[in-house]
Amino acid sequence: MNRKRRFALLLAGLMALSACQGKVPGSSSSEEAPAQASAQGSQGSQEGPSSSREISPEEMAAKPLSQGDYVEDAEGKKIYQGQGTFFDTFDTVVTLTYFAPDEETFQKYLTYTHDEFLRLHKLYDNYHEYEGLTSVMTVNRLAGQGPVEVDPDLFDILEFSLDHYEASLGKVNIALGPVLSLWHEAREAAGAHEGPGDEDQGSTSGKEVRLPDKSALEEANRHTDLAKLRLDKAARTVAFEDPKMALDLGAVAKGYATEKVAKGLEAMGLKNGLLSAGGNVRLFGYHPQGRPWKVGVEDPKTNDRDQALAAMKMESGSSMVTSGDYQRYFIVDGKRYNHIIDPGTLYPATLYPSVSVVAEDSGLADFLSTTFFLCDKEEAARVLENYKEQGIDLGVIWVDFDNRVTTTDNLAGALEVRD
Repeated sequence: MNRKRRFALLLAGLMALSACQGKVPGSSSSEEAPAQASAQGSQGSQEGPSSSREISPEEMAAKPLSQGDYVEDAEGKKIYQGQGTFFDTFDTVVTLTYFAPDEETFQKYLTYTHDEFLRLHKLYDNYHEYEGLTSVMTVNRLAGQGPVEVDPDLFDILEFSLDHYEASLGKVNIALGPVLSLWHEAREAAGAHEGPGDEDQGSTSGKEVRLPDKSALEEANRHTDLAKLRLDKAARTVAFEDPKMALDLGAVAKGYATEKVAKGLEAMGLKNGLLSAGGNVRLFGYHPQGRPWKVGVEDPKTNDRDQALAAMKMESGSSMVTSGDYQRYFIVDGKRYNHIIDPGTLYPATLYPSVSVVAEDSGLADFLSTTFFLCDKEEAARVLENYKEQGIDLGVIWVDFDNRVTTTDNLAGALEVRD
């Protein structure tokens, strides 16, 4: 049983127990939000639909777990604080805490959140196809033969990724699929781990486990030229000039979906709350009880949500996303290889164990958390300057291999580093 599955079952049990006690477990009514930006939205692993964990039909049809109660806001007015959790999208646990006038309104928000995540999960899936829907896998199969019409939300994420490619120094290439598939096969053969404490999973006993052959990686990389991806906005079609090209949206899909869902919720009237999709944290408004929203920065060595290295005080409507080497990795000959592949070297990145990005847009924060994870400090300065010229304010939090935490200057007053 993998780590996420064990956590899901534990959380389900806690929620059932809390129903008898009238308490929401792990809710963000505490000063610090329970969600931390865990290192999952990163290049080299489709952190949405993943062939490493098959999603059963029962799971796909499952309804979210939910619990809540009426509480008083800062002015003494009764409001409904509800928490929802589901496990069937983007190969992660999605948790949310929304404040609503009543339980019925909360349930509408929860249903919308789950339905939209499930829809976007299918669209961005490069491992499965679905009847009546053109997923990334369908595009990869057909776009080398001619233009393929796609859903607006799939076209938009492709366009978004292209728009940010140059400003981010080409660190995130959504056409890196041929290279990433070789690393995916190696992880599957080795038995991928799901974070510290999961080393007992995925034993390689009796298996012949190897890294991808360098010549095979270089051959695959010949088919990753993003200039050969053709998007026709008027027709809303995707085509590949290179038939062996393959898309992988793992570095951006979950964050982009989180932002898409958040915008929909705001349009529905949600004013205050917190949404965490595997650590892609997106905030709504302010805590109605007057507490600050805070998001923890995990310790890469322990991945313990109760032992955060730092706490980031977040502003209304902002997002925080982390890329790291500790959440998904595999071991060959005693050496650990993470899932974040550098398109320059075609091998896993080794500069940092954890990098977090704070931005208004969760999709951009996800995209750039991978970018900064792959950048040395000089390159990072260039990326920050590129976005400053566009009027986009970014904050970055680096954790080094000695667990020292450093940040961009604009976060210094909001980040509380713990001893």
